[in-house]
Amino acid sequence: MNYASVSDRQKFLVSQLSTFDADHFIVIVKPNAALRRKGKTDLTINHIPRKSGFRSTGYAVEDFMQPRLWNCLSKYNSEGYSITVKCKSTKYHYVALYDVSHAELTRLVAGEGATPCFVSFLSENDRLEKFYSLVLRFCVTDHKKDTIYAKKVASSFQSKFGLKKIDDLEACIPLAGFWDKKSGTLVKPSRSKNRDCDACTTRLATFVKGGLADLQDEPEAPVIDRSGNDDFYFESCLQMMIYNADKAGDVVNEADIERRLINKLVKEHYHIDQIKGFFVRREMPKEEVCDF
Repeated sequence: MNYASVSDRQKFLVSQLSTFDADHFIVIVKPNAALRRKGKTDLTINHIPRKSGFRSTGYAVEDFMQPRLWNCLSKYNSEGYSITVKCKSTKYHYVALYDVSHAELTRLVAGEGATPCFVSFLSENDRLEKFYSLVLRFCVTDHKKDTIYAKKVASSFQSKFGLKKIDDLEACIPLAGFWDKKSGTLVKPSRSKNRDCDACTTRLATFVKGGLADLQDEPEAPVIDRSGNDDFYFESCLQMMIYNADKAGDVVNEADIERRLINKLVKEHYHIDQIKGFFVRREMPKEEVCDF
């Protein structure tokens, strides 16, 4: 059933977030495809006061029960936005997998030995094949490059299951109690269990033991070009948006990034023809220079 009372929806939410056992949660609302075509982009919700007293970006579990925050998220949801969260924790890492088929879920559990802490049904296709959203949770270690190795663990699962796109440790997770606009389904627990994934822990230990000599630290943020050349400035802004999206754990959608850049530059009073010219020149093949 794709309908539930507010009290049931809130129970779904509490069950999910309690299972994640994170310190707090960043709330991001994501527009559906129709809204994106109109130029709408992801928004971080952070303006509602917190009952918990938490002072940084994000909310504790009890904050979601506040009528003002709940109503705000419900309004966005009814207007075509999916409600998602990023888990912020000093204890755990999280691997979020989306659109995992039933066959993949079976292979993940039986073949890979993974134990999801949260599974939610998303959709069913014409062949009656079911698809799920799920989360794996594993402990943070005291290794100095723990985050880098943990990202390697996440990508090893993300490249094989679900969307098969490499995401981040803090990927957006559909929030239970609200409708996922991509699948049209009310997100609720199919399974919610407070447990760590031993397969992730074992995989992280294997990566640490192997050393992974080719492992690189986080890339440096690009620098905004202030030389006065508009094309250089536009390109540096574009690269900064790609960097920020990647760092936030979002799937980098080139068309979405370009729309964000256009909106930014128009607000800065650049002419639309100048902006279009930049994109045309950017797609042109670069001239090869022969230096004998």
